[in-house]
Amino acid sequence: MKGRLTTVIQAEFNLFLGAVQFLTRIPVFTVFHWNEVPRMTVYFPIVGMFVGLWAGLIFVAGSMFLPRAVSVVLSMISTVLLTGALHEDGLADTADGLFAEGDRAKKLVIMRDSRIGVFGTLAICFSLILKFALLNALASPSALVSASIIAHCLGRTSTVALLNLLPYVREDVSKGSLFGNRVTRKEFLAASVLAITILFLLFGFPSISCLLAALAITVLMSQLFMKELGGITGDCLGAANQVVELTCYLAIASRTSVV
Repeated sequence: MKGRLTTVIQAEFNLFLGAVQFLTRIPVFTVFHWNEVPRMTVYFPIVGMFVGLWAGLIFVAGSMFLPRAVSVVLSMISTVLLTGALHEDGLADTADGLFAEGDRAKKLVIMRDSRIGVFGTLAICFSLILKFALLNALASPSALVSASIIAHCLGRTSTVALLNLLPYVREDVSKGSLFGNRVTRKEFLAASVLAITILFLLFGFPSISCLLAALAITVLMSQLFMKELGGITGDCLGAANQVVELTCYLAIASRTSVV
């Protein structure tokens, strides 16, 4: 029994490392079977939590020696370096495709183009400006750390929801295609329960507003993706992650300003 439990724990830890490998630039070594890849998504919220914690720690360390605004920028840079701008790239490509003229096929071709267009550039610029403004508006270092953990955790959880709820529309091999049309309701529910548990254990009922906001934005974006693209691509997942993250910051900053 003990040996079997050890095997199960090792298998789950390998899947967690796989999620780390997929969502960040952290060099890890893990072994898993192709059929187990969708199960990695269960651990996306935990990876998001650690990314948010990393961002918060960078801010706290920087604020000991530097102005607050500079520390916020360093925190933002640290997450981009940690993730390899995976989600920002998805946001830019998705914006270029969704706002382009033409049918679904043309939009998907535009999203595949490695060059960034006007809408993608504007999306990145406005996203970064809004993120800086919202984080800089938070009252204390502890509030920023909490906001980072919540936002990054829920941002990754939203991608699991989209992978389960919407069809994956690309047939070629890519990062997103590893999970497309393969994430079951079981993985989605497990990831959601894990995210909710993390937030309630760490922050209690104040995190409810972020949960509701993230849920609403995820539903709206799923409808947009279905209408414009007929489903999702890997870029759509990155875009959803960024929009949900910004929504959480907005919810927290609004509540803080009212208080």
